[in-house]
Amino acid sequence: MATDAPIDALKVLDALDAELDSSLQASLEERLTLVANKMQEVTHASGAWISWVLPRHERKPGKVGAYTTSKAMPASFVDVVEKTRILGAISSPSSQDHHQGSWVAAPLAIERKQPFGAFGLAYEDASQMPENARELAHWVASRLDSEIHALSIGSTLHQFNTALDHCCDQNDIQQALTTCLKTYREYSESASVALIYCAPGHTAQTPDTFGLCVQESGTTTFPISIEEYQNLVESDDQNAVIKKLLNHDFDSSLSQILVERDGQQNKPFGYVVSMGAQHKYRDPFELQLLQTLAMRLDSRLTNFHLLKLKLCRFIDARVATQIAMKPNHYDQILTPSRQNIAMLYADIVGFSRLSEIHPGDLIAQITTEFLNAFQQIVFKRHGIYDKAVGDCGIALFGFPLEHSTEIDTQAFTIQSVLSGLEVLESIGKLSDKYFDTLHETLTVSMGIAIGPTLVGLFGPEHAREFTAMGRFMNLAARVQAAASPGELLITEEMLSVLQEGSALSDHRLSIGPEQTVTLKNIGERRVFSIHKS
Repeated sequence: MATDAPIDALKVLDALDAELDSSLQASLEERLTLVANKMQEVTHASGAWISWVLPRHERKPGKVGAYTTSKAMPASFVDVVEKTRILGAISSPSSQDHHQGSWVAAPLAIERKQPFGAFGLAYEDASQMPENARELAHWVASRLDSEIHALSIGSTLHQFNTALDHCCDQNDIQQALTTCLKTYREYSESASVALIYCAPGHTAQTPDTFGLCVQESGTTTFPISIEEYQNLVESDDQNAVIKKLLNHDFDSSLSQILVERDGQQNKPFGYVVSMGAQHKYRDPFELQLLQTLAMRLDSRLTNFHLLKLKLCRFIDARVATQIAMKPNHYDQILTPSRQNIAMLYADIVGFSRLSEIHPGDLIAQITTEFLNAFQQIVFKRHGIYDKAVGDCGIALFGFPLEHSTEIDTQAFTIQSVLSGLEVLESIGKLSDKYFDTLHETLTVSMGIAIGPTLVGLFGPEHAREFTAMGRFMNLAARVQAAASPGELLITEEMLSVLQEGSALSDHRLSIGPEQTVTLKNIGERRVFSIHKS
């Protein structure tokens, strides 16, 4: 065994630090090869080697680790290097004779019981091995393990972030989330990972909820109700709730909350849960991986929320979700195009006068309630809420928001009429509610026109709005202005569409006498009132 004089450990460590500092731009393997060469030199060894476990995403069948040796590594010690590469083979500083020589090695380990590699020195002549060789190996390994771990973590997190970038760039939100979870499993030691999601209520009339789980056997989705999600949030034993939701047992887990950051307050909207790691999540790197995943999911889902919120301003939440799920559809579907659509205008009669004699907050409240009811009626009948101009609500029917939608002119014409008649019913309820305050009855006048109109997103790049423009929009506005209180007027073109087949009788609709009205900037037009039989 060792008989040579000891070597100053501080000088060895100074040489190690100098070598590491001078090779910062090199790859991990290149740096460790330089270190092995330097350690051979300063310890008077015949050779030096370093072995370490590869990050999970870099492992291949039959190769879970890597090693490097000094240039002058004796061939007689190759079998020693191979033996010490086995994970856990060196769990404490060790030395052993080998032929006429000796070797010494120490484990690389952030946690004492979990070595992930080894540093070793080989001496062809055992008498040349310093008597403090084991101590030297230990100190060098203690310095290298933190360096390798930090470099490996930094490199791995960078690669993980890059991989997540590609995942999140996918337009299909479901596909993006699935590939994010699959990518996490490639880097993590976990057996499975699940996403439990509950969209913030402000993005729709009712929040979306769903669950997604990725494990070795495949990807599954699972239902989750608002009540179940709330139970998870409030539970003192979240693991038990998650096991029940997933119908899946695990002995250890790690979770991170998903948060929508809007600059003012953080709004939690879900969890990402990693399960079943063999090290039971004692490795702090697992937490860093999961935190990184959670932050990327935060960002991707928040973008989804914001797009959906924007869409919900003018279309039903169900359709908004479908479009937001595949954002490329947003531009494809809503690019301005000329479509044959029906346009509904509904205006509260005499409301300008009322706004001058009643408190502003009362007028605002009535307007909001009227337009909320108007919007929900339009959404229910597959229309688009265009906008409000004061107390006048404007809606469009017949614009194809879904690729698979076949345009049926009579169907959307009927829906526009039924919407108008339902608005008449809703204003009656609103009038009853505020009659004692206003001391008069609220009613509306309405008009619908149909024709080819330019429809889509218009406006500045970051403030585009969905609307329509053209002479038929102007026609609908003029028809509404000609309607009496409580009357719904339609154009002659609308009547022609409704008279095809049995549409009028099927929906119990009656047409009033023909009226000829003079419309501003348009001239004389034939219009017809329409009401329930």
